[in-house]
Amino acid sequence: MASGKKSRHGNEAIAAHLVKDAACTGFLQWALPRLGMRWPGFPGVATLAVLLLVCIGVFYAVSYATKAPDYARISGLTYGTVTSDQRSESRSSWGFPDVFWSGFVIVCILAAYLFFRG
Repeated sequence: MASGKKSRHGNEAIAAHLVKDAACTGFLQWALPRLGMRWPGFPGVATLAVLLLVCIGVFYAVSYATKAPDYARISGLTYGTVTSDQRSESRSSWGFPDVFWSGFVIVCILAAYLFFRG
């Protein structure tokens, strides 16, 4: 915008990206039938939504149908239940090579994402 203000919907870069996506989708819907191909749209979204709702329902049903586990049995399973002894044991189990190669894998994944993102 010439005045330097943000659009009322937020960042202009996001709006421009969304316009590119909408234009790309429109182009594919126009071009694919002319090439003898079919535009499938986004199949399976309704199925995934139903699956999500079923999973949420099962989660709540099992949570309410069973009693809460003993804290001693679940200690250390999540960050909230880790004791200081468990934390120090975990930190002593890895060293520089583990951190280096983990970082290397993250950099490779990020590079691949940025390369294929365009």
